[in-house]
Amino acid sequence: MLEIVFNNSVKGAMKSAMHYDSTNILGGVSAIGIIGDASKKEVKSLLRREAEKRKMGKALGGSSQDVISLPFQLDIGDISGDILDDKRKKLLNLINTRTIPAPPGMEEPFQESLKQGLEAESRDAINDYKRFLDYAQKGGNIRIWWSDAPYSACGYYSTISILERCNCKITAVKLPKYLSLDKKNVTTFSSWGEVEAGFFYYFLPYEKEIPKWKLKEISNEWQQLKKENAPLRAVINGTLNSVSEDFYDAFLKALMPAGEFTMAHLINEILTKKKFGVSDRWYQMRINNMIEREELCIVKDAPNEFSKILKRV
Repeated sequence: MLEIVFNNSVKGAMKSAMHYDSTNILGGVSAIGIIGDASKKEVKSLLRREAEKRKMGKALGGSSQDVISLPFQLDIGDISGDILDDKRKKLLNLINTRTIPAPPGMEEPFQESLKQGLEAESRDAINDYKRFLDYAQKGGNIRIWWSDAPYSACGYYSTISILERCNCKITAVKLPKYLSLDKKNVTTFSSWGEVEAGFFYYFLPYEKEIPKWKLKEISNEWQQLKKENAPLRAVINGTLNSVSEDFYDAFLKALMPAGEFTMAHLINEILTKKKFGVSDRWYQMRINNMIEREELCIVKDAPNEFSKILKRV
């Protein structure tokens, strides 16, 4: 069975989920970050709580070789053409490029390293997409992991529009907004990127086979979205819609402090408080657009864009 996700980080987590080891606190999980000062006692307490939580994790099973990612971020930009056309490649390069300051004296090799990393991600995405097409044409079993995060919903619709023409058995696991892992705690989710490797197993009861009529319905909806070809697509009340490029601007403006603030602060505010499932890079681009329109001004510039100090005009 081919497992399809729409984000490279989720791909990594799911690969780890296949053979998750609950006895290893770091098994398949990112390092734990602590902001601010913390005593040794507090750190030990945090590690103990994390260890107990991760003991609840279970292996998903299967082969990590069967996990592929289609990270084309189809919620953004022109979708009228092919996924692999030059316009989408250029857009993905723009979206995925990061303004990270290089260590002193290491500017050239650092930027070259970032460039090579971006090129490697692009090659992996193309190879995964071609592998998916080949597998689908041969009629293999496919399971799709998706959510209401716009990039994921668009990936799901686009993938279904391809599979609708293939003789595959297709199932999908849609991320629920809430999941109770035990009798005491309910966890909320906005995207698969929030799910740790050991917990993919708990979502298997949500797997559903997609009937032919549903494949056709979703495919038709995606073709309509392609015809509309709006600058942006968003999930509104559970439905994927074409929206204007400035759709999220009002939410950014509502979260702006009265005085000065850093770009990083504003982006963190919307990521944590709204959880639309939109990338930080898109918000960065919209904030820069507001600067160009003179709705915001730069109080203090910085080599790292996220560190710029801004304020309303």
